[in-house]
Amino acid sequence: MSGRNRSERAISSFFDRETQSMIKRHEKKGIPESAKVHVKSIAESGASTAVDVGSGPGSIAIELLKSGLRKVFGIDLSPQMSQYAEKRLIENGFDPSRFQFTVGSFLDFDTKEPIEAISIHRVMCCHPEASKIAEKCTDLKPKIVANTMPRDWKLLKLFLAPIGWVAERRGSFRPYVHSQNQIDEIFYRNGYVLKERITSLFWVTSIYEIRT
Repeated sequence: MSGRNRSERAISSFFDRETQSMIKRHEKKGIPESAKVHVKSIAESGASTAVDVGSGPGSIAIELLKSGLRKVFGIDLSPQMSQYAEKRLIENGFDPSRFQFTVGSFLDFDTKEPIEAISIHRVMCCHPEASKIAEKCTDLKPKIVANTMPRDWKLLKLFLAPIGWVAERRGSFRPYVHSQNQIDEIFYRNGYVLKERITSLFWVTSIYEIRT
């Protein structure tokens, strides 16, 4: 089994187990502030379609549809998350024609419909191939990409290293801190500019827009 497949199976299992607790957290506190930045930026861009990468229980998808988008595609490695996402969107009154959730890897995502926006909220910290995720985004050529990932701190990498070692041996996925410069360079090289960057204690939210 490849490193990517092994990691994605571990991510799937972990978030299957976390589905109910994440739903309760989002229903009690709402989506994180960084996710609200994603929704606001995508809505203000005028995008009508979006991909919610690592869509979880559908919380960001719900907010994107509330903000006026015509259709949201959710993709998540967890079958449980995707099942509950569809259920929650129907309970929130959205017509099924306005959303589509797929179980699988974003790296394999494909659709014939044009994609105008992509939200990648706290996904790269779970996946070993962040650069490929960024490349996949630019391949789809959306007008805007919103990405939130951990701050690129050496100290944070050192802190997470033993946690990752233990997690892998327990069959779980390990957390990653990827190079912000490397992710930026992929977007710059493929025709995007950085419109906005917001930094919190542990997270960096970047809004990339296609160069016009």
